[in-house]
Amino acid sequence: MFQDIQVKLLENNYFGILEICSAESEKNLILPRLITENKIEVLVVVGQLDRDYLKLLCNNISGNIIFTDFYDTEIDSYCVNVDNYLCCYKITKYLIKKGHEDILFVGNIHATTSILDRAMGYYKCMLKYNKHIREKWCISDRTEDGQYIMLELPSKMPTAFICNNDTIAHNLKNQLEQKGYRVPEDISIVGFDNYFMGESEKFITTIDVGIENYSGAIIGILNKISEGADSVKERILLNGKIVENASVRDLHETRTPSRG
Repeated sequence: MFQDIQVKLLENNYFGILEICSAESEKNLILPRLITENKIEVLVVVGQLDRDYLKLLCNNISGNIIFTDFYDTEIDSYCVNVDNYLCCYKITKYLIKKGHEDILFVGNIHATTSILDRAMGYYKCMLKYNKHIREKWCISDRTEDGQYIMLELPSKMPTAFICNNDTIAHNLKNQLEQKGYRVPEDISIVGFDNYFMGESEKFITTIDVGIENYSGAIIGILNKISEGADSVKERILLNGKIVENASVRDLHETRTPSRG
């Protein structure tokens, strides 16, 4: 995402500098050097940070701040996000149309606003189509500070899992196969982001969020700021599309023999 943003910045006569925020800096409320040395006019935050740290950033920057891939209900700022709620509603509906009724969501809803919104899209779609929602409908994939953990799979498997991102979907696929399940013959999996690091991961049906759309929206905000536009700080929601790969089985089709 940063690479794409940097290219678009240069194409539009802006200059971007990257600084990585370490977990230690976030925990101890240590400001980035970009702010302490007053080197920036607009701060773009890519990925969710702790609220206390975000407030510290906002209180110590004289210019504007843009949150990317998350938002905060208590902080007034520009935001650019994919429409996580609607996109996860759509991919849940996609599974239901494929005959799936017992579907679980994978992701810690207390970790980020994106995961929570994706979970709520899943939940509303299940309600809309009168599908049974298990009491434990959500499987945690990480701690609240973002550290991935081993998935605790249910004793009774669903027919499909909706994962909050493609990395978790890929990890879940490996974990299921280690237990003897086949994807998608026994269990279907979908992911989110359309982010692949290798050919093997292109197996997962997912939501493409269009990384290039983020940078385009950010440039639009920067142009408004540079023009001195006096408007409410907007929250831009980007649409996503389903990318069908091989990880979902249509249950309306003839069932293949189950695992032995």
